[in-house]
Amino acid sequence: MSRRGKSTVFVGNISYDTTEEQLRDTFAQVGTVVTFRLVYDQTTGKPKGYGFCEYSDPETAMSALRNLNGVDVNGRPLKAAIAADADALATVMAVTPEQLAELPAEQRQQILQLQALAMQFGVTRG
Repeated sequence: MSRRGKSTVFVGNISYDTTEEQLRDTFAQVGTVVTFRLVYDQTTGKPKGYGFCEYSDPETAMSALRNLNGVDVNGRPLKAAIAADADALATVMAVTPEQLAELPAEQRQQILQLQALAMQFGVTRG
């Protein structure tokens, strides 16, 4: 696993009116934030409701998971996961309906279940 996956926290279910500064302040409660990056839709420029918080070490990232998952920010409980897990969810969300239709029924069901999980974390289709 890359260093990013060990020390970067995926943050989902972010209210669209929440700023990077507010999130940086929230995640700084458990340690020094190296970077915080909200993800924006390339077409509309609007936030997609998730982002990434990088810490300098995996221990601080794990502390964020333990202490900040479910914390309310602007009326929404944040969802936190190690970024490597979130990368996998984003990949699943990239599967198009056309691609799903070509898969065997069992694989299609598995992808749909993973997509439902990804949506619980605030990951949406690009």
